[in-house]
Amino acid sequence: KLDEAFLLLMSDAERSERISLGMTAVDLGACPGGWTYQLLRRGMSVVAIDHGRIDEALMRSGRVTHLRSDGFKYVPSKPVDWLVCDMVESPLKVAALASTWFKAKLCHSAVINLKLPMQNRTQTLVECRAIMQAANPDGVLRIKQLYHDREEITVLMLAPRAAAKKR
Repeated sequence: KLDEAFLLLMSDAERSERISLGMTAVDLGACPGGWTYQLLRRGMSVVAIDHGRIDEALMRSGRVTHLRSDGFKYVPSKPVDWLVCDMVESPLKVAALASTWFKAKLCHSAVINLKLPMQNRTQTLVECRAIMQAANPDGVLRIKQLYHDREEITVLMLAPRAAAKKR
């Protein structure tokens, strides 16, 4: 899903500018490690946050730090390039979490999945969008239901270019 998000939610120019070797990322809800793998294959170093077990092959890369911690409580010691999150949690709670990271300038870019409830999907999406837009008013916010997503939507948030270049 993360690979699809990068391809469908970002232009070639955005991928070229925002995804490169040596970048840093945090993967909230990382285990077993599919999204961490996608970040590694793009040359990033990853802090994987999850109470579960991460795939040992990912750990052998030397570029993954696995912390058995709560994704809602983890705060990086310094800003990272990417926040990715595919936690099974309330969509409003996940949208608020991503918004907190943007407001605090803890990340420059993010891809998150929001698991929509069976009831009130449209209203929940409207509320999540408002929360995220308020946190990054001058940046990019793109939302799409990807091919394999049945009951979730994927969100791309990009800080304004000037903020991303200051890292």
